[in-house]
Amino acid sequence: MLDAVLLVIDVQNDFLSSWRAEERDRLVHSINELAALARTRGWPVICGSGRSTPSTCPTRRGGSAVAEGLEPDDEHC
Repeated sequence: MLDAVLLVIDVQNDFLSSWRAEERDRLVHSINELAALARTRGWPVICGSGRSTPSTCPTRRGGSAVAEGLEPDDEHC
């Protein structure tokens, strides 16, 4: 039984593209620090995002992908 998980929700390229680079980097760094702490405790890190199909989302070229620089657990994404 899991004690806890870290959920990282909707931290996507589209959302962060309007942020200044320093702010975006600070957020991604902070999330990665929390993820590292969660992993030391044996907690999974799960990244989730709202996804659209290519026909309904004009920015499907990676904009809805999890933000660059995040380090999620592959088996949970």
